[in-house]
Amino acid sequence: MTQFLQNMKDPNKSVEQQQRMQEVLLGGRGQQKRLYAVDDSIYGTEEGAKLQKEAAMSSSSGGSGDNNDGIIKKKRKKMMKKKKRRKNKEGNNDESDNERTENKVLKQSVVGVVIAGTLAAGVSMLLGGGKRSQ
Repeated sequence: MTQFLQNMKDPNKSVEQQQRMQEVLLGGRGQQKRLYAVDDSIYGTEEGAKLQKEAAMSSSSGGSGDNNDGIIKKKRKKMMKKKKRRKNKEGNNDESDNERTENKVLKQSVVGVVIAGTLAAGVSMLLGGGKRSQ
């Protein structure tokens, strides 16, 4: 370690030391790691280049006609679902208005019953004299 630090002080030292310093500074992240295996028989050959061009052409052109039909069907389904949701929302608004009016009437009737009960209790206390007979 001390030798490493001493070699760091002299920038004109060997190329090995500079590479070692780069590895230390990059923390082992200096090399690109492959996430998948490479077939050496195809990689870097004309056959591999042809296969790559074919794959690029098929993906850019959208593939076969069946694939396009599937995309169109998916879009139609999506549009139909959106239309159904809109219709349900519009229908629910009418129902929710009805529910709101029913709730309002119910609340008013409950408030009326509470007020009537309170008045009845007050009147009975006034007429009853407040004291019970012994």
